[in-house]
Formats: sequence, structure tokens, C-alpha cells
Amino acid sequence: MMKKQLLLILIWLLTLAEIATAAAATTRTTEKTTTKLPTTKTTTRAATTTTMTTTTTTMTTTTTTTTASTTTTATTTVQQICSSATWNSNGTTLPIANVTAPEDVGVDSRQNLIVYSGGHLLKYFNNGTTVSLLSGLTGGYLFIDQHDNIYFSDGENNRVLLLSFNGSVTTVAGNGTFNGSGPPQFAFPEGIYVDKNGSVYVADSNNNRVVKWLAGTTQVTVVAGGNGYGNQSNQLSYAMGIFVDEINDGAVYVCDTYANRIQKWLPNATAGTTVAGGNGNGSALNQLYMPTAIIFDPNTKIMFISDYGNNRVLKWLVGASSGTVLAGGNGTGNGTNQLNTPNQCAFDSKGNFYVADYGNNRIQKFAFNTSSCPAQHG
Repeated sequence: MMKKQLLLILIWLLTLAEIATAAAATTRTTEKTTTKLPTTKTTTRAATTTTMTTTTTTMTTTTTTTTASTTTTATTTVQQICSSATWNSNGTTLPIANVTAPEDVGVDSRQNLIVYSGGHLLKYFNNGTTVSLLSGLTGGYLFIDQHDNIYFSDGENNRVLLLSFNGSVTTVAGNGTFNGSGPPQFAFPEGIYVDKNGSVYVADSNNNRVVKWLAGTTQVTVVAGGNGYGNQSNQLSYAMGIFVDEINDGAVYVCDTYANRIQKWLPNATAGTTVAGGNGNGSALNQLYMPTAIIFDPNTKIMFISDYGNNRVLKWLVGASSGTVLAGGNGTGNGTNQLNTPNQCAFDSKGNFYVADYGNNRIQKFAFNTSSCPAQHG
């Protein structure tokens, strides 16, 4: 997918810049320069003029009517874990057919996996069968509600769609035809969250903001960013994964990808606070390198962060100055203890952890160590 290829290119360019800086430092020690952010925003991930229509997909039943389901709850909530929870450091590759550059993975109420891969929505049943639900998509993220309805972003078509449990497809956010920055318009939507009232939160990535579509209306509000591209507290630099804390304070957690940080935005806030990263692009445990996905457990206050550029997933307690490695972190590779540019992730009802291992064209499962939470599993 073009947008992920550009991320990989950007990582490569930043790495070259760091090597050049290190070389210069050997002959010029009086000054050290470090590139923390791109000097200009890359906007080529979404075309400035969208010419794609639904005729390029198999979703000929798609309408532009704004809809929302009545009662929804995130299925990405962490199940049966405690603050001391651990996972097997060696993952297993699920035998899912036709997985190519997977961007997202989710788990439905029946513990079947939904995978967003190569422009397809795939369903992997727990009996080992794989079926294609939809094809002809342009890439993005997904969200599964408590009724097993699947919301997903169609990035280059600048819209969010809903695949209902009964098989119908409707547009729930975005006009699907124009790449813009107005209230009802998107410029490459990525991360999605649907709250218990059916309101849809969308990471409007190229507009550097997160917007909320109020359930059953066309009313849109900006809940994070929207003040241009940058790393100030009131700005975002290409927002990707998002998560809403519906249990505690209603905060929106945002993967501020090019600023290498996670930002927390309270309701009606004019600025966010950094709760992870923000210390430059690096591989130390207090740093992030292009985070793309986040799951937040409102009970333990733990964030699970896909650290895309560092090929790892971190477990990070809100308020802590650093995280710990849950998966990967052993260099780029396809070993059982390695990841290659991991993207979105999910938990099942038993606490097992799944990662869309984008660069390795696979879905990895990391088994939950039940002995690490004896009270829940004693």
C-alpha cells in the first residue's frame, strides 16, 4: 500500500540522516544536529484529487447516507489482565490465506478474526477457515462493535464505511468524493473508534486532527488537533491509531505518528498532553518511532502501542516515563520473536494478543501468560 511504503521510505531517510549526523560529529564536535520531525509534511499518501468511486470496488450497495448503530462498545478492550500481565515473547503465525501487508486485525464476539489486508476485509474463523468479506478497498483501519458490525476506513476514498452483521454496506462518515479539510470532509482517514452511543471518532490523518461524528447526525466536531501540522501541544503530525477512554475521563488517545508520541486529549481541551514518547525518534524505552496503533485499558491505565519504526509493541503505563516490550524489539525480521513494521493490534477474550505484522505479511499471535495474573485465572 502506498501510504505504508512512504512510511518505510521516511524511516529510511531519517536513518540516513542520523548516520550522516553521526559522521559529521567526528570532525565537528562543537555542534550536534538531530532531525526529530520531517521539515515538511508528506501529503502524497492521499491524492490531492480523488477520482476513485465505488465502481472500483465490490461494494455496489454503498450509499452516502449517514448512519450509525444504536449501541456500540469497543471489542478492543483488554480482557482478563492485570498490571503485571505478560505474554509469550515468541509469537505464532496464524494460517490465514491471502494476507498481504495487513494494516489491522480485530476480534469479534465469537472470537473470529477480521483482517484488513491488501484492500480486502478477511474473516478468519476459529475453525481455520478464511473467507473474503469485501475487496477493492484502498486501505485503512477497522473497528468491531458489540454487535459484530465492522466499521472501516477507506483511505483514498476519504470515507468510513460500515459492514453490518447482515452484510449491508453504508457510508457513515465522509462524503467519499472529495479530499478536503472542511468539517464533513476527510483527507485520508485512518484510525477509528465507535463509542457506546454510536458516535464515530476518526483520525483524519492528512488534516492532522481527530474528528467526532455524532451518532445519527451529520454534526462533526474536532476533538484533537486541527491547528496545522506540527509538534506543539495543540497540534498533531499525521494522526493514525486512536482510542477513547469511555470509563474514566472520556479522553482521546492519539498516535501522533510523525511526532513520535502519544497524545491525550480531554473532552473540550484546546491542547493535548504527551503520555508516551515525545523524546525524539529512537529505540530507547522512553522513545517511540512512528507509533501507528494504540489500545488503552481503562482499568489498569495501560497503553499498548505499536511502535512501527522500532519493530515492536510496547506496554506503557500512563504516568510512567518509559514502557516495556510486549512483542518484537529484536530487530527487523520474520523470526518468532521479531516483527517488521507492526501495525494495528487486538486482544481476544482470553487476553491473547494479535499483531498485524505488516512487513512480514502475517498475523502474529502472542499467548497470554495466565500465571502472570493469578487473581483472574487462579
